Amino acid sequence: MIWLLAGGAACAIGYILFAASSVSFVAFDHLALLWAALFLGYSVSLRGAYGTWRFPFLGFAERGNVSSSGRRIAVIWGGAILFRALLVPGPPVLSDDLYRYLWDGKVLLHGINPYRYPPSAPELSGLRDALWPLINHPDLPTIYPPLCMVFFALIAWIAPGVLAWKLFVVGMDLAAGYAFMRALEVRGKPREWVALYLWHPLVMLELAANGHVEAMGMLCIAIAFWTWSKKKPFATAVSLGVGGMVKFLPWIALPLLWPRLRARWFVVPLMIGACYAAFWRPGLNPLGSLGVFVGKWRSNDFLFSIFVSHTATESQLWFAKWIALGWVALVVALMLRLRRDWISTYAWTVGALFLVSPVVHPWYLIWLLPVLFALPHPAWWVWSCTVILAYRPLAVFRATGVWEESLAWKAWEVSPALTLLPIQAWLEWTAVRSRPIRLHADRSASENAAYAGEFEAPASSCVRASRETSS
Repeated sequence: MIWLLAGGAACAIGYILFAASSVSFVAFDHLALLWAALFLGYSVSLRGAYGTWRFPFLGFAERGNVSSSGRRIAVIWGGAILFRALLVPGPPVLSDDLYRYLWDGKVLLHGINPYRYPPSAPELSGLRDALWPLINHPDLPTIYPPLCMVFFALIAWIAPGVLAWKLFVVGMDLAAGYAFMRALEVRGKPREWVALYLWHPLVMLELAANGHVEAMGMLCIAIAFWTWSKKKPFATAVSLGVGGMVKFLPWIALPLLWPRLRARWFVVPLMIGACYAAFWRPGLNPLGSLGVFVGKWRSNDFLFSIFVSHTATESQLWFAKWIALGWVALVVALMLRLRRDWISTYAWTVGALFLVSPVVHPWYLIWLLPVLFALPHPAWWVWSCTVILAYRPLAVFRATGVWEESLAWKAWEVSPALTLLPIQAWLEWTAVRSRPIRLHADRSASENAAYAGEFEAPASSCVRASRETSS
């Protein structure tokens, strides 16, 4: 308990400092010092939550016969709520995406399709307010999927404003933490492990402080983990399908679930198609400015920038992006060849995509945190620590409007994760080979493969169940 309390106290002091003078943390030297202190406090708190420094998500063996403590759970949830409460009242400092959310919701609430006009369009001049100058990319229509639009409009209808949106995000975020905790409980794991997500500084700053939509995606992923641990594949597929309408990443896992859905496989694509069709009009693209994002934007692109300079032509950029996409497709093919489950396939594919992508914003790394509940993937956890280096150009950008990145700093950010990838692959391979798997005669080979890496019960339960079946 002392480790948990000490780490929590350090984190609370850090978040108080951030909330009290958040504007100064645009300067990277201030932000870096705060981040180091927060991550130190977070690591100490994990020592209290896990009862050891040998964290399973780093590849160490799990401790046997570890029971949950109601007092530790209360401290973890109390800290999670306190830390977020400290960050919610302030303005978003490290990102201005939140102002775009509010604008898109306002536009939709007035009966105008957000995919039709950019914020700078004269047709929308009557909707401009005090927050309008803060909107990013005012010359482009929205990039966010239709499901996001629904929630943007909902908040604009209930209580438009920064605080209302951030409270909504924190509600989604805490609900995701609860679902992760229930998934751990079903698997027979200590519920305290939920501190891995609930107390992570990246989650705090990007969701509670900056208000990113990733909170909705995390809730969908968390429900998918929970329902999968309860062996409800259809509910898992629906959760992933909904999550993909926040950002497409959860859709990567859906093909791995098709064998389990049988005759109900069509429900998920039908649901996704209906959501997009609601915003489709002749001559109007419900994908918004996604094509511009894919074709032209670059940020925090270490591996991509090694091979493609920032002076490359548009045709060279597209060629390089097709090569990068081919690399991601090879990873997917390898996962299918190895018959890995959807969680492992999601983790490796999303990780590979981020490594070669021309755009990797810091909050994207939140999408990789849930896999740490199920897999020994130290590379993604380390990257979630070093990704703060991506904010180094922010102060200059705010002053001059020019975003200048250093290849050396990007190397410092990504190289630790790259170095750990072979170790991570070996850790997962050995974990899979030592995991007991129950195969059922009434399942097809593809269905048994889909079960192969799922949230298994504790090993003792699996062995006992197999003996009962054989007898």
